[in-house]
Amino acid sequence: MSSLGLPIYLVVTVAVSAALTRFLRQSSATAGWRATVTTRSAFFGKLLSCPHCASFWFALICSLFLAGTLIEFGAIIIIG
Repeated sequence: MSSLGLPIYLVVTVAVSAALTRFLRQSSATAGWRATVTTRSAFFGKLLSCPHCASFWFALICSLFLAGTLIEFGAIIIIG
């Protein structure tokens, strides 16, 4: 972990997850992509329609890049 500490990782993960979730679920720029995904896969369509589900997976992806140790990864997933 860098000198910034775990709280910064949490703030960044929450902010990026929230922004990605909102953009992919509500942006007119992604409307065509959402329609295509929804018609091709019921699973991914449900994933995109659920903000809690989508934000969890985005937080998981962000924490893979931000966490330095397994403990930090777990903390970011649980809290973020």
